[in-house]
Amino acid sequence: MEEFDSRWKEIITKIQLNENEWLQSMYEIRSKWVPVYVNHVFSAGMSNSQRVESCHAFFKRYVSKKDSLVEFVVRFNRALARQHHEELHADHIDINEKPVIKLPFAMEKQMSEIYTRKMFYKFQEELWNNLLYTTELVNESGDCYMYKIKREEECGSRVREIMVEKNQNFASCSCKKFESVGIPCRHILSYLSKMKINSYLPDHYILKRWTQFVKLDIVIDEIGLEINDFSNKSFLLRRSALFELASKVIDHAAHSEEASKILEDNLHHALQALKLVATSEGLTEKMM
Repeated sequence: MEEFDSRWKEIITKIQLNENEWLQSMYEIRSKWVPVYVNHVFSAGMSNSQRVESCHAFFKRYVSKKDSLVEFVVRFNRALARQHHEELHADHIDINEKPVIKLPFAMEKQMSEIYTRKMFYKFQEELWNNLLYTTELVNESGDCYMYKIKREEECGSRVREIMVEKNQNFASCSCKKFESVGIPCRHILSYLSKMKINSYLPDHYILKRWTQFVKLDIVIDEIGLEINDFSNKSFLLRRSALFELASKVIDHAAHSEEASKILEDNLHHALQALKLVATSEGLTEKMM
């Protein structure tokens, strides 16, 4: 924050805009738009303007201000269906395609099996870059350690501070990437490396929302409603395993019209048999 304030004043003075009312008003509300003032709040890596732009792009792609109410509803439903399809496609890739491993690190392999593909590549970049940093203990007081993280062989590079709580062994970096994005930054990973924690990423640095398994606790029925009765983990594990198997079978069948017809016929027979089992076990209401 101090760095931003000093740089702002330096630039404003240099270009002689100290009396500009608009710039003064923007500076007064800097806590609402300057990243350093808001990055302690989780935002999934998106700024307010990015969220607005994403929303506008979504509607602009499918609807027009000239649409009637009926046309808007039809187009909006089409947009949601497309978005759902893209999400399913991303889930399919996460399950069936393994990301490229760059480093011979057990931690990288661990997270390639936990993170979604998109988040893994972001984590991989941080893991790769942590090798360029040095970590030095500079202070120990009470229940906290303070480390300074600096990039090697780069004069004038920004120094980051890591605060570590002794009791919880949790590191927080001054860059606040973990707090705002939800993945550990290169500075925290550099600290973990110094502590010889290389084989795995501790659980408290793994946000469930970025994992491949986040949807296992949410079961959706055929009309898109969440089913709340299935909290049993064994059900979730069976569902996950069956989903993966079904995905592989569909991949094989989709290459041939004959194979697709065989699979479709067998699925219809299987569905009828499963309905009989559900009826005999009194599960019909839950599956409706």
